[in-house]
Amino acid sequence: MRIRQFKNEEGMTLVELLAALALFGLVVALSSGVIVQLMSSEQKTSASISLQQEANVVMSDLRNQFYNKDTNKICLPPDTPLKITEYNITNGEKKQLDSNKCINDVDYDESMEIDVTFSDTANKQEIPLQTSWARRKEHLLTLDKVDRCDDDGDDDDEDDEEDDDKDDNCDNGCDDDDEDFDDYIEGDIKDCFFNEEVKFSSHVNTGNGNPNCNKITFEEDAAFLKGLTIHNHVNMLAKDDLYIEDGLNVNNHVNLHVYDDLYIKKGLTVQNKSELTVEDDLCVLGGLAMKKHASLTVKEDLYLEGNIDIKGKLCVEGEFKNKEKYKDKLKKIGENCYTTK
Repeated sequence: MRIRQFKNEEGMTLVELLAALALFGLVVALSSGVIVQLMSSEQKTSASISLQQEANVVMSDLRNQFYNKDTNKICLPPDTPLKITEYNITNGEKKQLDSNKCINDVDYDESMEIDVTFSDTANKQEIPLQTSWARRKEHLLTLDKVDRCDDDGDDDDEDDEEDDDKDDNCDNGCDDDDEDFDDYIEGDIKDCFFNEEVKFSSHVNTGNGNPNCNKITFEEDAAFLKGLTIHNHVNMLAKDDLYIEDGLNVNNHVNLHVYDDLYIKKGLTVQNKSELTVEDDLCVLGGLAMKKHASLTVKEDLYLEGNIDIKGKLCVEGEFKNKEKYKDKLKKIGENCYTTK
């Protein structure tokens, strides 16, 4: 009896091979298209952010020119890569841009209203911006030492509350000339960059580590009407006056730099390894508390009211207006620097 042995040989036919190659090519083509689309979208997003930042810089420069009143005209920065495609400018009357991109015969007693569209020819993107600037009222932050408020002849110690609880009508050593914030625009701290006078009507918490930007920048006056908490690893720059009506709390590893005056009600608290620098005058009502390795430098004058607990370093290069009040608490650790005993 003949026994036949059958052997099953498996393999890929030419048709199957061609089909597999075609499918692989289709997958590669689709993947490449998605990658290219994602890269293009990322480039557009990056270009849009750059355009927004550059436009903000241009508007900030124009605003600074308007408020400095150096000449009777304000001009776009000559080095800006942006073009203006449309604009509507009113300064008492309609204004035109000349060939040098300047607004001539500026009336500084009138408000300036600007509606402009910037374009970036390299990336073919546009961004519209609207703003208006009123003639800013002059105001000064003066630091004149004055007597504490009279308690109506009542010498009872129970009526001697903390400095920050005194009557609102009581004079103190910091006079902000009754600064009016009604004309300030309402801000959102997530915007990171502010080129107009801005106010925050609710308490502001910045969040940790600058979640939305590398630095929070104020080009003009800023007012925090319900207080400010600057969280860990946040950088903040104020190029004009900074007003904080309901306390400033500075957490760890914070850098706050104020180019002009800093005015604080309800106290200042600074945590470990944070650095505060005030280029002009500092006024603090309601006390000062600084943790170890925290530093506060005031380049001009300091007026301070309330309890102090300075474990870090306080340096005053100008006049410490009421230092005598704290002579039993302060310990000098340098030519102009102090801590508490």
